[in-house]
Amino acid sequence: MAAIMWLDYQWPKRQSHIVKVLASVRFELIPFLDLLTLSRRTEGPPALRQAMTNMEIKDRIHMALEKLCCMPTKFHGGCFDESSRLWAYDPCCTYHHTTKCSTVRYLTYNLFVRYLKWLQKAGTAHCTRLKFGTDLEILCCPPKAYNLYNRSNKRKYFRGK
Repeated sequence: MAAIMWLDYQWPKRQSHIVKVLASVRFELIPFLDLLTLSRRTEGPPALRQAMTNMEIKDRIHMALEKLCCMPTKFHGGCFDESSRLWAYDPCCTYHHTTKCSTVRYLTYNLFVRYLKWLQKAGTAHCTRLKFGTDLEILCCPPKAYNLYNRSNKRKYFRGK
């Protein structure tokens, strides 16, 4: 999504670089369901829509899907070993879940941009709240009573208010 944001910033000038920029994206590390639905999404800027119609990019996505389809970690990104990717977990982000959580929230361009803008306003002190997704102390998708109490707080943080 960050590459799409960069392309979109000056889309007419950067349009010719779309394949070159997205060549550095490691699609096989994107969660399987996000990757599977990526080419079907209609929201987002022109850069995203053009990327999803480019045959070279579509081929790379299909190759990544083939690699991921048989992996036990496919729903959290294709981590080939313990050192290949460590997912960050931010309790204030609506689409962050631990690798053990069964809740799924698809990452969309609009969610990504909203969270990124919120992070820019949150300041550096917020970094202390981030954890690795494998941290056993994370209370991801807590019991309903806890969730009802803190749901408005989470939205408040996410909106940056």
